[in-house]
This record gives sequence, structure tokens and C-alpha cells, in this order.
Amino acid sequence: AVVSTQSTGHYYITNNLSLAMEEDQDSIKISIARAAEARDKLLSNRIEEARECVACHKDHDMYAAMAYCNIGFMQAIMTFDRDNITQSLIDIDSAMQVINSNRHKDGMLGYLMSYVKNRDFTTFTELEVHAELVSIQGGF
Repeated sequence: AVVSTQSTGHYYITNNLSLAMEEDQDSIKISIARAAEARDKLLSNRIEEARECVACHKDHDMYAAMAYCNIGFMQAIMTFDRDNITQSLIDIDSAMQVINSNRHKDGMLGYLMSYVKNRDFTTFTELEVHAELVSIQGGF
């Protein structure tokens, strides 16, 4: 792909990988902003608005999935309603599936070696690093 810089007018050639990385960074920023908006609405006691903010993205966006399950979890512990608790557990499981789909895949040997030595995060994309962090948060 050929890209021009606005300030200098110079053109340079970049590969599709760097463009994909920029798109990942932009989508991560948007995802985090959307989750933060949902958090703010939740903390303002606007639970349904918070849920609506991330509901349509929860099946493909790990931050939206995590925000959605946290909203359901908060509602469940505030109400002690059995249906809310059951739905919260389903939402947590769904969120972990979305998060795990974005995690770095090392294969069986890499998975086993991660127990023996530290993981090399330099080979991860930014999206995979975020997925690892969100996965850890989801475990708590």
C-alpha cells in the first residue's frame, strides 16, 4: 500500500501488516472507549443504558464482552435474583470465549513450554497482548 504523509507530501510504501496493526490499535482504542462509556453509565446507576452501550458488540469485541458480563454480574449481586445470577454466569462464559478467541495461539508445544519458561510477548500482536490481559482480569 502507498501512503502519503500530510505534512511533508512524501510517499512511502508500507506493507499490509503495519496497516493491519494500525487498524488493530484503532479498534482497541474504540473498544476501550466503548467499555469505559458503559462503565460510567453503570456507575451512574443507568444499568440498562450501560448494557445497551456494549450489547451489540459483546459477541466479537472482548472489551464489550467483559463490560457486558461485569454489568450482569453487578446486577446479579445487587439483586440476588436467581435468574440474574444464572444469566451472569452464562455471560461470563461467553465473554471468556470471545477473549480466548483473540489470545495468542502457541500450539501444544508452546503451551507446554510456557510452564517451563517465560512467554515471549514480543511475538504477540497488540490485540493478543490485550487479550492476555483481559483474560487475566476475567479470571478474577
